[in-house]
Amino acid sequence: MQCKPRKRVLAILIVSDLLLSIIILLYVLTQIQVNIFLRVIWQVIVILSFINLILIRNLLDGIKLVWYAYILIYFLKILLAFTLLFQFPYTIIYLILEFILTYIIFINKQCFKNPSRLFAKPDFSVAIMVIIMVFAYGFFGSLILGDQFIPKIRNPINAFYYTGEVITTLGFGDIAPSTYVAKIFTVTLAVLGLGSFFGAATIIIAPIVYTRGRKVVSFVDKIESQSLKDYVMIIGYSNFLETLVKKLVEKDELVIVIDKDESKRELIESMGAYFEGNININEIIRNFKLTRAKLIILGAQDDGNNLLNLNTIINLMGGEVKEKIIVLLNNSSNYNSFVNFAGKIIDISSLIYQDLSNYFGKD
Repeated sequence: MQCKPRKRVLAILIVSDLLLSIIILLYVLTQIQVNIFLRVIWQVIVILSFINLILIRNLLDGIKLVWYAYILIYFLKILLAFTLLFQFPYTIIYLILEFILTYIIFINKQCFKNPSRLFAKPDFSVAIMVIIMVFAYGFFGSLILGDQFIPKIRNPINAFYYTGEVITTLGFGDIAPSTYVAKIFTVTLAVLGLGSFFGAATIIIAPIVYTRGRKVVSFVDKIESQSLKDYVMIIGYSNFLETLVKKLVEKDELVIVIDKDESKRELIESMGAYFEGNININEIIRNFKLTRAKLIILGAQDDGNNLLNLNTIINLMGGEVKEKIIVLLNNSSNYNSFVNFAGKIIDISSLIYQDLSNYFGKD
């Protein structure tokens, strides 16, 4: 079974998991005798399930970091659900589902090998960052102003509970602000909560967060890029490579195309490959461990660019990647310039001649 069907099945199970979490939470909230601890734990479980839902798009894209995120989230959900096992017997059904989902995600690790490239879709990453910041504002604000509530908020569980209660506008009323400062804090938290969940805060804050956060995310991207392995890197894209890219993606290979021409991005990403623009050969060597690549294809339509890139790679990395390098040669007369530095040279003009030689007779 290929990765795409597996990931679709996982997505359906994750949505079902969220629906089940919400149903159980609604049941818990209707039970008067249920204690606050049980309510808080189920709210946290539902929030984690919502995070899983947000990550589904990246799951379908096979993002490597998402696999680790899902394993961590489901581990937390299992721990939380286990603490409720003796207080709420129906939890056993939920635990069984969580174990099954965790096992399915774990055994399908090979389907998650693509880089995330957080800022390829800045609106999505900013939305996540805004939600995290709003929760942090509510959590720490509740603890700092804890004595200004009735009853007083003096532990992290109640702080998290009150934050979730205000942001989601549930408003049980069991904790209430008693001073002007606490009331203003609660109003601002509610406004920010609504904004973060409905997108308003994302639109307002996106330019600031994007500018200030780009350096941090670029650093994360670099770390992630260096962890990639068994990928096919194409430096310089030409139309000769279109069929190759499509076939490699169909075989669940991770393909990274690097080209300065941003107009090629839409075509390449539509084929399921990853596109990196505005990056030079020195940054490629710094950001990626080329020794972990399966193949490095120099495919620019200009032999001069291919030769410059080849020489830079060999000078900075030595011969350890030589056998992985394939050069697409555009002009046969340049063959000698590449022969001592590349693992394989494919002469495009010679291939065309060989394919058409039957029409003109043999030499």
